[in-house]
Amino acid sequence: MNRAMQLKSLAGAVVSAMALSLTFSAQASQGGEKPLAVIDLPADATTPVIATMKVGGHDYRMVVDTGAGNLFFHLPIAERDLAPVPMDATSSANPKELQGDPGVRSFKVKKFTVDGWTVRPKHAAYAVDLGPMAKEYGVDGLLGVPYLAQLSWHWDNRSRQLRGYPYKSKAIADLRSQLHCEQLLQVDGVPGIALTVGKEQALFAIDTSQMIASGNIHPTIRRALSAHDAIRATGTRNPPANADGQPQSPTHFAQLRNVSLGPTRLDGLVLGEADANSRLGRGLLAKFNEVLLDFGSNQVCFPAVAEVTADDLSGYLAD
Repeated sequence: MNRAMQLKSLAGAVVSAMALSLTFSAQASQGGEKPLAVIDLPADATTPVIATMKVGGHDYRMVVDTGAGNLFFHLPIAERDLAPVPMDATSSANPKELQGDPGVRSFKVKKFTVDGWTVRPKHAAYAVDLGPMAKEYGVDGLLGVPYLAQLSWHWDNRSRQLRGYPYKSKAIADLRSQLHCEQLLQVDGVPGIALTVGKEQALFAIDTSQMIASGNIHPTIRRALSAHDAIRATGTRNPPANADGQPQSPTHFAQLRNVSLGPTRLDGLVLGEADANSRLGRGLLAKFNEVLLDFGSNQVCFPAVAEVTADDLSGYLAD
């Protein structure tokens, strides 16, 4: 398992340890209809959604990540700017997974702001080495679900904006009434949804930082879907050797059929195989004009279209 996947596993552990659920205790303001935060959505679904977070006198580029269970900083950034705190002082219920990982450290963040939205964390932030992700995208950390879920978010692909509103905003109520909504579930401590496969259901996390194909699928889930005639095709990409001449691991892909999300068929969706839990990412969100991540009512809402545009499996198999 690579460091990115380890981070996702740790993120889920953090949520459980902090006794968080998707019904958060934060009290939503009932102010006007202006969003509390507006974040730009890149047109390219293979690049991360980045929020500018202010902590003290510093600005940080944070990936909007519903698959992360806390506020994570890139370790060199945290060591440079933030005050460390002992792991055993951050929570009365620290998970053993974090205590046993020497690569994870904790830091104090008293307050942060994103646009006009201000948050005062009750728990420490964590820091790990984000590795190639930090270098490739120039990011400083991950803004995870415990904080994102304090607002409801309108993911608007038409205006390329992600807008955060208080739970009881009229804008959120109006959107909810115009869209089809499905219940948000917990999948390893992060938000998820149930896909319908015949008379069965398959649980997938919603991960806004997942940028490969339309998401990823665990091999066990892929085999279960195959047994229910829900896999149209599979393929393998064998990447070239790295700069040192060492071979890289192949990536396996599966294309779905006979799978639905509410009234919408997801036939043709391509998912990369991974040992982490199954996740639907930015590629799927980009297929709808708009999506409402309504954490106030624990629902995800989208237009009730009959089907989404199929992914091109061959495009993921080429070098």
